[in-house]
Amino acid sequence: MQGAVAGGVALAVPEAVIGMTLVAFCTSLPELTTCVVAARKGQSDMIIGGIVGSNILNIFSVKAISAIAKPLIIEPRFAVFDMPIVVGVTLVFGVFLLFFGRIGRIAGA
Repeated sequence: MQGAVAGGVALAVPEAVIGMTLVAFCTSLPELTTCVVAARKGQSDMIIGGIVGSNILNIFSVKAISAIAKPLIIEPRFAVFDMPIVVGVTLVFGVFLLFFGRIGRIAGA
């Protein structure tokens, strides 16, 4: 991942953008693979559990363990802009599941 950051910095791409795109995508590939296999087998509950469980695990345990090793410094932009977007997308996902019971291809995209 250091190569991704170095390449992005050389192209004048902010590290935050690199982290939210390339690095996040690469670290999510195992969940993506699991979800594709579950979708082919028609196990939608497995997909939702995998996505939600992975997000909860990443947010709470990985961040907490990292903070124990070294205190985390949160940039104001993250707290003001990025975090509300993450919470908003999660809420929209929850509303879709609550009211529609399933997420179709269009809503999933």
